[in-house]
Amino acid sequence: MKPQDFLLAVLLSPTVAFASPPADAPLTEEKVCDYLETRVQTNHLQLHFRDNASRYDDVPVAFFKARDAYLRDTGWTVEEYEDVEHRIGNARYGMEKLEKLEEDEIELEEDIAEMKEKGRFDQPLSQRIIKAKRLMIEKGYEQVEGSRPDWPAVRPHVDRFEHLTDWVAFNVPNPPLGCDGEEIALPPLPAPPAG
Repeated sequence: MKPQDFLLAVLLSPTVAFASPPADAPLTEEKVCDYLETRVQTNHLQLHFRDNASRYDDVPVAFFKARDAYLRDTGWTVEEYEDVEHRIGNARYGMEKLEKLEEDEIELEEDIAEMKEKGRFDQPLSQRIIKAKRLMIEKGYEQVEGSRPDWPAVRPHVDRFEHLTDWVAFNVPNPPLGCDGEEIALPPLPAPPAG
């Protein structure tokens, strides 16, 4: 696997999984900030493996082994880290989706007013369109509700997570600042295999 393919595979791995069951308790802002710091640190580790890919027999295996060890060393379990990652992704998506659903509702009301104005409101096709749009909006609200308890902890840091996404995608040169407004300390990197 080429280093850039590995990087793309990790970057493009899905983080939004609405099918996951709701958590027992909402995320705390402290947990969100811990995740942000750890994500910056693990991306630093990932970049190290990308830059030294030719020295590893299997870069993804070596990276995930090192990442998982780093997570354990910093007090995370892999499952907890990935759960928090999914929940933050769900919360971000849910907040964005809510804004879109509110816009969709306004647009539907404008469509209904236009249909009434043009005398098409009672036509079967118009009624089917209205019903389908209402169902889509209703399902959208059901989808975002599961993430709502995590919104208060995630909302103050949305800009940091957008910056993180841009940094991971190489769109900005520096990682986001931590929740305290300070630079996030980067861990020491393992020495690559000789060769």
